[in-house]
Amino acid sequence: MFAAFGGVGGLLAPARRLLLPLSVAWLLFALFLDMGQHFQPLWTLVPAWIGRIVYPIDKTNLDVLRLLHFLALAYVVHLAVPMNAAWLRWRVAEPLRRCGEQSLQVFCLGTFLSFTAHVATERYEQAAWAQIAASVVGILLMVAFAYAARWYKHGEASTGRSRVLATGAVDG
Repeated sequence: MFAAFGGVGGLLAPARRLLLPLSVAWLLFALFLDMGQHFQPLWTLVPAWIGRIVYPIDKTNLDVLRLLHFLALAYVVHLAVPMNAAWLRWRVAEPLRRCGEQSLQVFCLGTFLSFTAHVATERYEQAAWAQIAASVVGILLMVAFAYAARWYKHGEASTGRSRVLATGAVDG
């Protein structure tokens, strides 16, 4: 959405003093609500009327609360990580850049891996090691896929260039 309109961050700059604290507060509130589902002491602190509105947290539907969460997170990341951030050029950040370059494909693979991991860890649902292992394996697979997709696209582009140079024509 932001990319389609371009420059939305600049348009929101005058409201930064209001939007940043609201976004951070919303994200902390969402973290509190999510953790409330997992830890009984936090669950008891959630007022019943909020619980009726929010719970159960369902990822199937995009409701207003989920959209607000996404927008708040996107805004905070937009401010925290400028497009020309020096650390993005570090070697350790390369896997993140590669995944970003292939974002749609990596997203689709991640969706498939999510279902696969759910099936694979269902037997060990309460075991933290199973969740951590599934997450690590999934991240490694998505990074490897991003590198492979980049390699394939780079090879495809160079093959296309050599064909143009050899024949003097572009295949249509």
